[in-house]
Amino acid sequence: MDEGLACEQKLAIPIAMIVRSQMMQVNQVKGTMENRGGKMEILYEYMTGNKFKQRLMAIVETFDAMKDDLDREKKVFQKQWAAREGQIIKLTENVVGIYGDLQGLGADIQKIESLEVEALPAAETI
Repeated sequence: MDEGLACEQKLAIPIAMIVRSQMMQVNQVKGTMENRGGKMEILYEYMTGNKFKQRLMAIVETFDAMKDDLDREKKVFQKQWAAREGQIIKLTENVVGIYGDLQGLGADIQKIESLEVEALPAAETI
């Protein structure tokens, strides 16, 4: 190796590429750091500005509309369920009534367990 050379000639190009790459990375970091303050200012201006407020308000309005729609749907379904429940109660009462009427008339019908009523305990005397 020649005393005037920093490295062997065959290593010159790879070392130059490594040095160039490192210098580019350092330059990029410097640029990022220099723009950091500017980016923070831009972000602060955006977040304190009218456009950001309008976007947030649009999100809140959409959320409120979705919640209102859901509440209306719940009310509709609850109303439908209440109507069906009333119909089922009437149907059950009528079936039990017919079953009881037939038993009261002395008809010889098969027992239906789900329509049978357990005897109430006798009232206690004082």
